[in-house]
Amino acid sequence: MLDLFFLKAGNELKSISKKINLKDLIACQAFKTQSEASKAINEFKLQGIKAIPCNLIEGRQGLMKNLLNAFNAKNISEAMQAVSRKGINLLLLRDAKAIDAGMIALASRNNVAIGLLLADFLKQPASEQALLLRQWAFIARLCRKFQTNFFVFSGAVDLTGLRNPEDLKALYSLLGFSKDQANRFSNQAVEILSQAIE
Repeated sequence: MLDLFFLKAGNELKSISKKINLKDLIACQAFKTQSEASKAINEFKLQGIKAIPCNLIEGRQGLMKNLLNAFNAKNISEAMQAVSRKGINLLLLRDAKAIDAGMIALASRNNVAIGLLLADFLKQPASEQALLLRQWAFIARLCRKFQTNFFVFSGAVDLTGLRNPEDLKALYSLLGFSKDQANRFSNQAVEILSQAIE
């Protein structure tokens, strides 16, 4: 099972990911230079952590070679930019109202996966979580319709935010995927996103 987080390498990360059975991780950071990205990758390797390096992009920031490039979209214009821009592999959708059927179809044509973060859901007041879950289920349904790769990640910003793979699989089920589909999505995530940077 693959999870995306916004943490730096460290012994605690290795220990906790092992305890909760997280085998594959996407280490997402906003890198300023290719050498900064290489340094971060080496830190993960030295700690013995298997992590796919990911460059977090905001606005017109440049792409990084040999890295997964994820666009952090907080509104509809940023989401449109992400699904239209060459070289973007993953759209981290931070506002569920910022995407429509046309953009999801375009994401499919341009091989841009849609990613939702459990951390964004947990930040919402309880009164708004049900609405957000319905919006996410609608996005998931459109992703199935247009065969757009769709992933759910913890989006952890600290160690307590990391989630057991079974928690993420349960979220896939809440979004309308069968248990088999949830397993397939979570298992194929590593392969699909690794291929994107080869």
